[in-house]
Amino acid sequence: MERTQSDLPNIDGAIEDVINEFPNIEFYRIKQAIKNGSLGHYGRTYRMSTQEVCIWIKEYIKQNPTPKERQNSFI
Repeated sequence: MERTQSDLPNIDGAIEDVINEFPNIEFYRIKQAIKNGSLGHYGRTYRMSTQEVCIWIKEYIKQNPTPKERQNSFI
């Protein structure tokens, strides 16, 4: 939140939403995606929100797929 200069008032709700959206992703990957996103690695650092975090995680997965994610991909 410090990097994006914004506040996330309902952090518990945001965490629950992210876990529900990505139930099979390991915590360290979520953490790395948030770090990368907040540093602007995905070209987006607008504000800290659940929607933005989900975009960062999706971009992280796209750029760093696990072997299982590659296998399930239509690429």
